[in-house]
Amino acid sequence: MTEYVRIRKEGPIHESGIAGNIIEIAEKAAKKNGLSTVRRVDVQIGAFSGVEPELLTFAFSVLKKKTTLAEAELEIIKLPLLLYCRDCETDYVGESEDLRCPICLGENYDIKQGRELKVIAISGG
Repeated sequence: MTEYVRIRKEGPIHESGIAGNIIEIAEKAAKKNGLSTVRRVDVQIGAFSGVEPELLTFAFSVLKKKTTLAEAELEIIKLPLLLYCRDCETDYVGESEDLRCPICLGENYDIKQGRELKVIAISGG
């Protein structure tokens, strides 16, 4: 199961909107698969997604109450920022403070990974 999360701009932090969307996705998947409760939700978050994992975890813990996810844990899988330098044809791990290629110091890159924000699995009973 892979489902992308919509980013909504509601609440004091945008992570609360994302947490709400994760809960909606998990509840729909649980219903579709005959689960009465969800015990775990696995989410991939890219380093360049703009989402703060700690804030997302907090928002999830607050919003999951009185849902089928009340006892669920949120498992966050952090994905590094992977870039491809078009100038020297090198794959490299980028840092958000410095996206230049470490080989040629070029700034002509494509983002291969790091913007992800998706629910990849749920489990329950």
